[in-house]
Amino acid sequence: MIFGMKTVIWIFVGVFAIAGAGMVMGGDNEGWVDLIQGDGLEGWRGYQMETVPPGWSLEDGVIVSVPEKGTTDLITEEQFGDFELVVEWKIGEGGNSGIMYRVSEEGVKAWHSAVEIQILDNDRHKDKTVDLGHAAGAVYALWPAKKEAFRDHGEWNETRIVAKGKNIEVYLNGVEIVKFEVGSDEWKEKIAASKFAKHPGLGELEKGHIVLQAHGSNAWFRNLKIREL
Repeated sequence: MIFGMKTVIWIFVGVFAIAGAGMVMGGDNEGWVDLIQGDGLEGWRGYQMETVPPGWSLEDGVIVSVPEKGTTDLITEEQFGDFELVVEWKIGEGGNSGIMYRVSEEGVKAWHSAVEIQILDNDRHKDKTVDLGHAAGAVYALWPAKKEAFRDHGEWNETRIVAKGKNIEVYLNGVEIVKFEVGSDEWKEKIAASKFAKHPGLGELEKGHIVLQAHGSNAWFRNLKIREL
């Protein structure tokens, strides 16, 4: 088969572009682990349980939470210390949920040991008027959300959490919500002024479970990926 000079050049360019794309993808994907594995909820279980609780299922690669008697929060079997976590989520009408990290199972509830990154239908929640401290993306009751990060109800959102030592970063839909340092003066002041003051050590663990909160609402989670730092 005989190729003209232009054909050879275009083949070379195409191969180079594909190779370059592969290198970029490889760099972006380096170290990431998918927290959704297989056809079921392998690697997950209920808070203070040995099995997956009622109300949680995996449908077409999406973790689904529905209100059901006996349900509770869903947690990873594995624990993580320093990491970057990305979660895409969608919440039902008027719904409420959350994402927690570095959670222990010593308290009655998961939020007794860890802060919560809020998931909420801001416009249709039963409270009608939702302050930014309780809106989607907020570090619940501690650091407020930002309106520019909100998306319309029914759309997929992306929460990203970076935890390295005492330094925590939280993003919603690419918008930085907050960077804070656990144990700093600001941290101590916010904890002391909140309902979390009665839970000593909350948010201070160096390692723990990732948690998806069951809060009596329909919720969907997909593309849950984590990489250790």
